[in-house]
Amino acid sequence: MPDVVEIERIPLPTASDFRARVLRAGRPVVLQGLTDGGRSWSDVSFSELARRYGHREVAVAIAVDGVLQKDPRAGVHYTTMSIADYLARLSGDRHPGLYLTAPLDRFLPELLDELDVPAYCRDARWRRSRIWMSAPGTVSPLHWDIAHNLIVHLAGRKRFWLYPPDATRRLHPYGLLSGLPNFCRFDPEGDDDGDGPFRAAHAVPRHEVTLNPGEMLFLPSRWWHHVRSLERALSVNFWWAKGWLALVARAAEAWRRIRGFDAMKRHAAGRAH
Repeated sequence: MPDVVEIERIPLPTASDFRARVLRAGRPVVLQGLTDGGRSWSDVSFSELARRYGHREVAVAIAVDGVLQKDPRAGVHYTTMSIADYLARLSGDRHPGLYLTAPLDRFLPELLDELDVPAYCRDARWRRSRIWMSAPGTVSPLHWDIAHNLIVHLAGRKRFWLYPPDATRRLHPYGLLSGLPNFCRFDPEGDDDGDGPFRAAHAVPRHEVTLNPGEMLFLPSRWWHHVRSLERALSVNFWWAKGWLALVARAAEAWRRIRGFDAMKRHAAGRAH
């Protein structure tokens, strides 16, 4: 079994303290207090989203047996459906086989305009946001992001298993020319930890935290994360980058367009049924 490192929880720092203490340290941390008294965040709930945007068509990822499906050639498979339809399936007794992961600027720009963007990334040259809704048992396989990430958690509980960038080679990443350049073959929940090919991956110390509503997780650039929804969950995240990291993030976006991996436009899986 790997060593487990509990992720620290701290009170919400000022923007200058965040830059000096949190960002510079380059380690994940849970920030507490962002949503306290913030009207824009209190309005982001399942019921309010259904009332205001139930008719809106959004991107929904395919999740077989709760696990986000990934194709080494084509990337992640998506379809579209209305928020009302998705929430109806989310309230059922069975897993809907879907994971709502919609970019806000493309699908819910009005909501994005209303949100109180965290001060830590408000002035970033490059910033992207998504809304995430998931049933209990939904899993995002182990992957990393180029940009820094702030995950504002609003409902339910989500468990994060994290691995540092220097563990990348031991996690069996897919190639940069694949459809999954930021995913890996290693499944920390399912792969044999005996004498098989993933033995070294299982030996990597794992950083772990379960996010509660009202908490915000800071994930530094290139940290690997495996995410499991323990309850019906709702989050909004903000990827952001400045300086050279912003240039890399823009280049990565351009590369995905050139390679044709914008599955949200292709709807490679067809419409849900």
